[in-house]
Amino acid sequence: MRRMSTDSLRRGRDAILDNLSRRSSRNRNEMHFSWDTNTPHLVVTADTPDFDPTTIQRFKDEGFETAYLPYNGVAKEYKNQLQVLEDPLELGEKYAIVAYGEAAALVLEACTKPMPKLRAVVAYYPTRIPNTSTGFPSSLRVQVHLADTRNNNFGTKHTCYTYEHSQPGFAEHDLDEYDEISDRLAWSRTIGCLREGFKIANDLEPVWDRHVNMKYVTKDLDGTISTTVEKPYVNYVPVMLGGDNYDELCQCYKESFIPKNPPSLKLRLISRTVGTDQIVDEMYLSFQHTQEVPWMLPGIPATDKQIEVAIVSVVAIHGGKISHENIYWDQASVLVQLGLLDPKHVPGGVRFTNGESGGKVERLPVVGAESAQKVLNKSSHASNQLLGNSA
Repeated sequence: MRRMSTDSLRRGRDAILDNLSRRSSRNRNEMHFSWDTNTPHLVVTADTPDFDPTTIQRFKDEGFETAYLPYNGVAKEYKNQLQVLEDPLELGEKYAIVAYGEAAALVLEACTKPMPKLRAVVAYYPTRIPNTSTGFPSSLRVQVHLADTRNNNFGTKHTCYTYEHSQPGFAEHDLDEYDEISDRLAWSRTIGCLREGFKIANDLEPVWDRHVNMKYVTKDLDGTISTTVEKPYVNYVPVMLGGDNYDELCQCYKESFIPKNPPSLKLRLISRTVGTDQIVDEMYLSFQHTQEVPWMLPGIPATDKQIEVAIVSVVAIHGGKISHENIYWDQASVLVQLGLLDPKHVPGGVRFTNGESGGKVERLPVVGAESAQKVLNKSSHASNQLLGNSA
């Protein structure tokens, strides 16, 4: 169920509808879009007069000239509108459609026939999927996102995804059915499909490298924050430190991160995986614990111990800026190296399902610096040492 429209939602809708222009013709139902010829063209369409302005803005932030086409419930009129969308386009210009609900079903049906300038179609939870033996034109990229309640038997060679624990509407921020996890997965795939259709290359690495350099090397707070979106989300997972808005993140970086890293801290990139809108870095981090490091060891005074730990950072980049980041590491390994966790000390009060107490367990399955050293050099330590005779 769509939530009540706010003034700002209505303003967003009106701004989107301003991109549309109607012109007289023999078919009074034809709708023509006023396109900016310098950017890839995108039509967002759904079966409501108002559509989620957050999603519209996200497409714009990714560089698409975006307009909204509402489906008014009259299928014949709507299909006529779809057929003339490309009329204003010049020679060589292309467009794509992202559709939701019943509009998505009608778009899928329409594009089984050639639409020469249409490069990609993304359909979110269509109410039905066309049963065709011929499929879609080979030049067209088609992607379908289904809620958990829908049958995912697409019946063609094109890509179809089903999102568990979701309902139709999961990708619209102003609906009660909105689901952040499903939306995030689908968004990455949608942007990938659109870029593939338009043959757009997008290099994420310079944005992320600049952010890392300012955060760890130059320690530039303002520069670091300038690389993020207006509402960033950062979570240092083992200690739940970070922030889910600009002010919180700025305070975290200012008070707990940038000035708090020991001068001995070194960071080495081990591997990097780059996706459509995400980067995953595997890194080796080392430092001497000469001061409190709140983002990793909040409340722990300096011990002068040497720390080595493998870190994984999962970063999302939207519109050329850092949107969110989750940072993972083995906190048990760090605590072992500080002497705060003894692998050989097993609490006696623990009861196991076989009735044995903790005293029967000889050691905890944790290690120290060896885990990071083996990431850096696979031959540094033998595998399976914790398995003992059972290996």
